Formats: sequence, C-alpha cells, structure tokens
Amino acid sequence: MRYSSGTMSSSTASEPSLKGPLSGLRVLLVVNKDWGFLTYRTPLARTLQNAGATVIVVGGATGREDEIRALGLTFHPVPFDRGSVNPLTELRTLYAIYQAIRTHRPDVVHNIAVKAALYGSIAALCAGTSHIVNSLTGLGYLFTSASPLAKLLRLALGPVYTLLGQARRLHYIFFNHDDEQRFIGLGYAHPTRSIVIPGSGVDTNRFYPATQPMQPVTLLMCARLLQDKGVREFVEAVRLVRRRGVALRAVVAGAPDRSHPHAISETELNAWRAEGVVELPGFVAEIPELLRAASIAVLPSYYGEGVPLFLLEALASGVPVITTNSPGCRDTVVDGSNGILIPPRDPVALADAIERLSRDEALRAAMGRAGRALAEERFAKEQVGAEVCALYSRIIAG
Repeated sequence: MRYSSGTMSSSTASEPSLKGPLSGLRVLLVVNKDWGFLTYRTPLARTLQNAGATVIVVGGATGREDEIRALGLTFHPVPFDRGSVNPLTELRTLYAIYQAIRTHRPDVVHNIAVKAALYGSIAALCAGTSHIVNSLTGLGYLFTSASPLAKLLRLALGPVYTLLGQARRLHYIFFNHDDEQRFIGLGYAHPTRSIVIPGSGVDTNRFYPATQPMQPVTLLMCARLLQDKGVREFVEAVRLVRRRGVALRAVVAGAPDRSHPHAISETELNAWRAEGVVELPGFVAEIPELLRAASIAVLPSYYGEGVPLFLLEALASGVPVITTNSPGCRDTVVDGSNGILIPPRDPVALADAIERLSRDEALRAAMGRAGRALAEERFAKEQVGAEVCALYSRIIAG
C-alpha cells in the first residue's frame, strides 16, 4: 500500500437516488483489494450512487471490508493475489469473480486495473453481462517491465486481450492517451469503444493550498516503495542536491508492496534511515496535511502510471510538481508552468530540477498557483464523475 488519501465516511455516503440518470442500474466493481478501493475508488462509487446506481464491490479482503459496507455498498470477497502467477490460484480467482457476477446479476461489470480487467472481462462475458467497462489505471508491471517473466506473460496473454478487444459489449476507460494508443495499436481495444478520462478525480475541497510557504524547503514523494516508482533516483538526487549546499527536508511516504517483484527491500530502507538521507514515515493516513507541509512534490516514476493520484493531489494543494516525461506522469504537468518534467531514470536531471525550485520561492509559488488552476479545470472529481456517468449513459443507450 502506498499511502491513504482517505475515504468518504458513512455520513457522506449516498443512497441511490430514485431520479438519478443511472436510476435502477446495478453496477459491480471488480477491484484488486479492499484497501485499494478505499484509497482510490470511493469517488467513483459515490458518483455512481449519486446518479442512482446500486454498487457492489468485488475484490480481495484484507480486513477492511466493513469500511466498504459502512459506505452503503455491498462487498463480495474473492481470493485475489496481484502477485500470483500460479495457474490454479488464478483459475480459482477467475471462477470466484464469475460466481460473484452470477450471484448479483449486475447490468454493468466495471473492472479496475490490469489484472481485474482481464479476469473480470472473461468472467462477465461468460456470465452474459450486457455491459463491461474496464478502467486501466496504468499499464503497470505487465506491460512496462523488461523482465523475462513480464515478457512471457505478455506473449501468453496477448491473444486473450485481442479476443476481448473484439467484444462489442466491452468498453475501455484509459487514464492517458499513451495507454489508449498502445492498446488500440496492439488490437486490444477498439477506437470507438475507448475513451480517455484523466484519472480518478481529486477532491479540490479537501486538498487546498497552505497559507504560508514551508521552511525549510520540503520535498515530498508519496508512492508504493517500488524500484520503478523512482525511489532510488529520488534518494540519489537528494544526496546530490545536498552536496551542492542546498538545505532541505526529503520525505518519502509509503510502504513497500511485498507482492511486487520490484519492491524496495527492508535492508535498503534501513540503510537510508541510518544515513539520514530521507525521512521514511511509512503509511501516512492524512495526505492533505502532508501536502500542505510540502514545498515540492516529486514522483520520478517510470512504472507505467495511469495518472498518479498523488500528483493530482499535489496540484490541488498548490504544490509544484517534478515528475518524469513518461505516460501518465507528463499528463499532470505543463512543463515550466506548474512543474518540471525530467527524463526517467536520471537522478542528475532530477537534482537539477530540485535545486532550481528549492532556490526560487517565487517560482514555486507561481507554479503552485498554476497547478491549482489546472486541478480545478481538468482533474476535479466532479468533472471526472460527470464523464464516467456520461459514458455509462451512452453505453446503456446503445
């Protein structure tokens, strides 16, 4: 788990409206884990509820399923191991999702993230579901890693994705145009059944700028502690900048994802703690407060992001952003306006960008204002929610 952006409380959860545009619709959301739903997908659930839909959540249970039920949602647990490649385990997961769909008989099955999209689509097609929506929140390890295992999985699963892409009942939501064009180019998605909606949406009322600049300059990175998120590049860049005489704090909030093959080891994290190069608070519940104490948000990721939620939260918080010129990340930055884009895997370029912003308070303030305006214009949860509801309406109308 990277960190928590918080969830809507039971007092704010909406009962289905009898007069909403999706009134009477039953939507089944397939997610990897309950904590992932709570961290990222509650705005989608709230949008669907407010539009009149009944929402059922299907995913792996890690002890937080009662929090989902407290939101007025049905939760149906299934065994879901994101890191597993055991055929028997995967078949069990696929069959459990199929059983959940047969039990709840939804009008729409909405699968979120790469693995859930694959299994949920197969299960929904076999169950005869009328409408299937896949939200690809990034292409992740499967489509971006150069490891032998990832290459083998791509080779094995390519024909499956091609068959799924031909299904007229199946529609894709991509978070960025790079991912959309890649899937269309591979024949995995059809251009008339694909749409780009930029991210999960950010709550611009909950995330807002601080009234005073922080001293000393504070760098903040929030992410799962994976190699591909650029954690090592961030640590090395902090070392370089401090050697140049720049005084700053550097905070990396998040925890390793031990189910991922590229998780940062505890040995390496302990070495960084001993060195004092970065602060590692681990899981942090209150990200809005963390961002209001930050001067610069940094995410040097080359993971295969959709649109990173942390960067959207930084924009809404009026914090300038340094991130890589890579799919998903670059969608959050107008280079030189609200932040700086750098090449992936380049700690020197990252150090240069950090030094530039650290030494120029006026530039940080100007970029922060531009980022806030961009969040309100393009990434606010209300706008994203309206686009999702419009897609549902078009699909249901045929």
